Amino acid sequence: MRFPWVRAPSPPPWVEPSYWAFNLTFSVLFLIYMAVLYLGLQRRWVLSKYTVSAVVPIALGNILMGTALMPTCETPTVPALEYPFMTLLAVVSFALLCASEVATYLFNLIGPPAAFTFLRLPVLAVHLSTLLFYVFSAYDPACLGRDTFGRPLHPLRYVMWTTSVSCSVISVFFVAEDLTRKSRHQTRWNSTALHRECILAIMAVVLMFVTGYLATLRFATGLWANVVNYGASTVFMYLALGKLTHMLHLCATNPLVVQQQGGGIQFRLITYAIVVTWHAFPAVWVLGASNIVTPEIEHCGYVICDLLAKYVLLYVYSATVSNA
Repeated sequence: MRFPWVRAPSPPPWVEPSYWAFNLTFSVLFLIYMAVLYLGLQRRWVLSKYTVSAVVPIALGNILMGTALMPTCETPTVPALEYPFMTLLAVVSFALLCASEVATYLFNLIGPPAAFTFLRLPVLAVHLSTLLFYVFSAYDPACLGRDTFGRPLHPLRYVMWTTSVSCSVISVFFVAEDLTRKSRHQTRWNSTALHRECILAIMAVVLMFVTGYLATLRFATGLWANVVNYGASTVFMYLALGKLTHMLHLCATNPLVVQQQGGGIQFRLITYAIVVTWHAFPAVWVLGASNIVTPEIEHCGYVICDLLAKYVLLYVYSATVSNA
């Protein structure tokens, strides 16, 4: 009982316990994933097999989100259900690409060793992790309520981006390192230097999406925390993009590629396409955060960006390095 003249106690700060539970879960998964990447880079075949385990955070996260860990979670309108055509397009596209990668990899196993056979596994991990995300989004959308801008919050999207982009960096590292090893041209960019570039790129990728995810959460301190996290995510994006494009530049200028007609031009075109596509993701995020587009259009934008970044570009990339 409280008398009318007694001042009411201040309400507790606004906190979402479920956010922190999942942040802790995903942080542990990211640390394990990074440890595997760091140790596996010393042996390419070991790492190429471990990259397929990138689907574990996607599957485990979806299982956890379907449990009673979030009894207070609201059920907002999910864009994936309102636009089934776009989700179905993503599922079918990545399913076909996964089947193609598996068939190609198995076919190469029964034949003579190919130069870039191990490249298939990181590329398969990229497509498989993206496929699982859109399958789960279509049948059991794991949404943690609303973000600070009133949009549906999907942490699994950031987990999928982290694993898929990390595996993309690894596939580029494999090609750059293999071309550098086979080339007789003396350069300071040996396997050790490329290994360091790959590690820095992967660390920047993880930090980019962790801070990007934090930029969407609601904080009791106000929007300034979101602005700081978004700025940090942008810095890490350009750091990762710089490392990735640098490895592609080493591929384009490698003597083994230059002596082939149009080889260097192909790698440069891929580099330009990656730079443009990477900037499309934050552009869609800003449009959604500013309420310029609806959540449904924002979801469609992410689907299109994923298709461009992982379907078209990696397909052309795989075809290019297969002829290298």
